[in-house]
Amino acid sequence: MKKFIKIFGYEENALREVLDRIFADASMAEYQLFSKYLDSKVVVEGEFDSDIDKYLLTIYDVFGGAVYCDEDKTLEECVVEFLTLYGKTVGTAESLTGGALASKIVDVAGASKVFHSGIVSYSNKAKVDYLGVSELTLNAHGAVSAEVCYQMAQGLLTDPNLYYGVSTTGLASSGGEESPEKPVGLVYIGIADEVRCEVFKYQFEGTRQEIRIKTVNSALFRLLERIKRPVDFSNMVVN
Repeated sequence: MKKFIKIFGYEENALREVLDRIFADASMAEYQLFSKYLDSKVVVEGEFDSDIDKYLLTIYDVFGGAVYCDEDKTLEECVVEFLTLYGKTVGTAESLTGGALASKIVDVAGASKVFHSGIVSYSNKAKVDYLGVSELTLNAHGAVSAEVCYQMAQGLLTDPNLYYGVSTTGLASSGGEESPEKPVGLVYIGIADEVRCEVFKYQFEGTRQEIRIKTVNSALFRLLERIKRPVDFSNMVVN
């Protein structure tokens, strides 16, 4: 028998080190780890459910909120599933990810029910024109900043068809904009709804493509976290 558990936010080597300790005394169960771009799938196999569940419970205890699913589902599949369940919609405002976040979401069957729109605001002018980002904020803090990321996410919510707004901005490669204060790999992700807007700061390592994919995955995880917060279940959509 086998069961799955999905964990986000750990590099493969760090995650494997912890799992090896958890399974150090295992005789009736074993694990396999599949990890890429901070997104990991742990497959636990054993002859009996009770043997598997013992280790799954330990994994839950150790990793807590980093565990996002107990099925073999992707981050984007979980996002679409929960948005559909709660009858909510999402839109994206992307700079460094260039539409990759929106693409991930719409790759999921049924995404048309929950994904409303995506804006690729790569230039500063686009951020001002389409999202209402303040030129004063851009001049004072630069495009790669918590302040601009915040305004990008908030700008999406001027559309009444959106419940969640997700924004991304950052430096994925050396292009003359980096500095000691803003190194390559610096990323900001904004998650906004009608109640609050949170901005998360990351410092990613890797190639340009690796940084961009890590940003997309992190945005999906942060959105999923927000969607899963306590909600008014009276509006739940049950098929």
